[in-house]
Amino acid sequence: MKNDEGKKLIERRHCEWAEFQGLWRWLADSYEGGERYRNADYSYDPIEHPQPPPPFWMAQTISQSQPASSAQLTANFSRASKRNMIPHISEIDPEGAATYALRVSRTPVPKLVERTVRRHLSRIYAGEVRRNVPSNVEEWIDDVDGAGTDLDCWMRKTVAPLLLVLGQLDLCFDHPEVEDGEDEPLTEADVRNAGPNRCVASIVLPENVVWWKLNSRRRYEEVLIVERCDEGKVQYRHWTAIGWTLYDCEGEIIKTGVHSFGCVPIVRVFDDRKARCRNVGQSRYESIADLQKAIYNTRSELVLGDVLQSNPLLQGPEDYVQGDTKVSVGPDRILPMKRDVETGGYQEWKYLDPPKAASADLRQRTIDYGDESDREAALTKPAGSNGSGTVGQSGISKAFDNQEGSDYLSEVAGTLAEAEECACRMALRVLLDREPTPEELDAIEIEYPTEFGLLSAEELGAAITDLQAIMSSAGDMPMTETELIFRFVSSVLAGAGDDKLNEIRKEIEDAIATKKDQRDMQAEAIQSGMQPDPNQNPGMTNDGVDANAGDPAASDVSNAE
Repeated sequence: MKNDEGKKLIERRHCEWAEFQGLWRWLADSYEGGERYRNADYSYDPIEHPQPPPPFWMAQTISQSQPASSAQLTANFSRASKRNMIPHISEIDPEGAATYALRVSRTPVPKLVERTVRRHLSRIYAGEVRRNVPSNVEEWIDDVDGAGTDLDCWMRKTVAPLLLVLGQLDLCFDHPEVEDGEDEPLTEADVRNAGPNRCVASIVLPENVVWWKLNSRRRYEEVLIVERCDEGKVQYRHWTAIGWTLYDCEGEIIKTGVHSFGCVPIVRVFDDRKARCRNVGQSRYESIADLQKAIYNTRSELVLGDVLQSNPLLQGPEDYVQGDTKVSVGPDRILPMKRDVETGGYQEWKYLDPPKAASADLRQRTIDYGDESDREAALTKPAGSNGSGTVGQSGISKAFDNQEGSDYLSEVAGTLAEAEECACRMALRVLLDREPTPEELDAIEIEYPTEFGLLSAEELGAAITDLQAIMSSAGDMPMTETELIFRFVSSVLAGAGDDKLNEIRKEIEDAIATKKDQRDMQAEAIQSGMQPDPNQNPGMTNDGVDANAGDPAASDVSNAE
């Protein structure tokens, strides 16, 4: 007898999942690229139809190379209509299907999203991640997934890219599952050997979290997750605050489990949230994925144009072009010209060279898309990459890029720090087998780097030279100069912490105050008739009188010199 309750449970789909599951799969494919990006179909429900029928153009045009019947075209049009989509040209036009297949097979997939993510993460993880965690969590950090992966590698290679690309990611925590055929641990020694007091973390893609129920704090009360076993069969795991139940695709119970964590041990971490949704994240790379798609489509047009123009047409005198389309060729495969009786000259053969202006525009458009992607990602545009010629950045442009890039990376680093802190707190709950106290949760502190050193050595040297030149003539307007010099230094040292910036401001204030005192003493010396010697200490007059006599600290400096 069928389990009707289980069947109803596994058929649940959250409205937000139904709206965004196609977007999530497209973003993941944009990051991964390859064949999944080439042949993806985001119109069908992958859960309801784990093995969809092959596209019409692949089944008919490529495999059999036969024209489709009107009944087949109607069937494909109907299939597309049921998906509430405009039918693709590959489904209703065999000729368009062949062209589509050519574009798919020959157009390289751009890796714009992956390249941008890796460049950002390489900068962030080049610095040290500081962690202050309890001892049991520190042991978990060395092996987060039960396969020997440490937290640094897990975050950088798995969690961070998917979280930033998708805008959200679910992290699941549990004790290691006892394998089939193994006995349940009975003693403390068995527990230590089996490891059920340990914690194993895993990721769950948002496309596989098909239904959920949130409490008032936007945390999971129930979650339904799609899993696929090694044989490819679809299974469903229903999590609650007290345990989980595993169902097959018919709603029959396969296995159950209990836990004492006090909540569903799954946490959804966000980069940012969509304002009109409760449990959907906003991807910061969605615009870059759109630009990648535009580049891919533009390149496919160029590929098609190059193919069509790779064999140019030969034109010649019409008397040579007979009905059988054969042209006589002389010895050594020489094509003879036809003599023009009227002019006495020869009519030459020519190849048709189609205009290339459209192709040039398309190539320029791909460059523009790439530049726009760099601007979206706050990546510095190097000199010489402008399509109109070699262009060098001005000092203002470099400073702006440094400040904007540092702010962007700091924001990304803050997102990763919050995600890692959430992971450590849920791991602590699983390790303790209970809800942690507020003191235990507050003991977990994760700090990601905020300084990224985006300036080159040449740019740093120029900044030091500019600062020294400014300081050499400072002292006339102490308050204004202090504020302007501090802003200059803080823009060069973008990302420095508040404590360091406060120390820098104090140092600038002291230096400006000293310069002001020296200028005041020079002015007094000039008024008293003692002209200062520019080769001497600013505090010593040319008569040998120490102008800093009333200042013990200044006198010590003068005596030392």
